[in-house]
Amino acid sequence: MDLKEWQPILATVAAAFSAAAAVFSAIAATRSANTARETRKAAIEASRRATLLEIASVASSVVLETSKVEAVANSYERAYGHAATHAGAFGGSQHQNERVYVQSCRDEAIAARKKAELFSNGATTLLHAPSDDVDRVLLQQRALFKTIEAMRIALDEKLKNTRLDIQGHLNRQVASFAGARQ
Repeated sequence: MDLKEWQPILATVAAAFSAAAAVFSAIAATRSANTARETRKAAIEASRRATLLEIASVASSVVLETSKVEAVANSYERAYGHAATHAGAFGGSQHQNERVYVQSCRDEAIAARKKAELFSNGATTLLHAPSDDVDRVLLQQRALFKTIEAMRIALDEKLKNTRLDIQGHLNRQVASFAGARQ
């Protein structure tokens, strides 16, 4: 057989190899697309788990901060009562206003604790929630933390100032007592 007789056979074989290569390329492209889809799905799931973990972490921080608010509120109430007693204003309107303020801080801290405790031991209630709901809860917990932290800082400042007032009053009493003895 000469070369001209082999040309159609060679062309058919080349076409068959070409078709086989195209089939293998299509299979590889499909596998690649599936892998990319699975990778994207895994990345979304990892991001969701990280967000749920952050919600639990922030919620735990809120619970801890509410405990601090309660402790500082108790200390401030005692210190302010002590200062009011020394000033002869115990039970007066300012003393009552401060007691109401402290109680409102406690009430807000208790309400915040209840909201945070829903998520502080893991945000399992959000496992199947839409992403928008998960993001909304995270933002709410962050805002709640900032609010409770600001409250604790304000109470700390009031406590510090009240203690300074008490110390100043005691220093004046000592100085007055020492001056009277001379």
